[in-house]
Amino acid sequence: MMLVDDDPCLLAGLTDMLQFRLLHVRVASFESPCAALARFETTEFGAVVTDVKIKELDGLALLRQAHAIRPRVPVIMMSGHAERAVVIDAMNRGAFDVLRKPFDRDEFVTAVTYALAAHKLSRGC
Repeated sequence: MMLVDDDPCLLAGLTDMLQFRLLHVRVASFESPCAALARFETTEFGAVVTDVKIKELDGLALLRQAHAIRPRVPVIMMSGHAERAVVIDAMNRGAFDVLRKPFDRDEFVTAVTYALAAHKLSRGC
């Protein structure tokens, strides 16, 4: 699974938490959405989690480009500024889920677990 956020502390914390709570999941973490998309083109991921507001390329643009490359990979958006319009826009663009920061750890792990399961089902596994 891929995790994208330009906050290195949050990125490290979420990566550690996922690797601790979901032992079978390998997490590739990126501070740069452009670097993340470059890897996404060449590597299969079961899900993507990205912040809405990130440097270089906003999360909605990352969502659009990720779906252009691999349309069946679920993309979960995170935002500390998740106004209703942002949530609706993300969902209309195909986001699997939108999590409002700060979120509960269990909520985050559950959303990732569901996204990974949905991707697995979409591949017929």
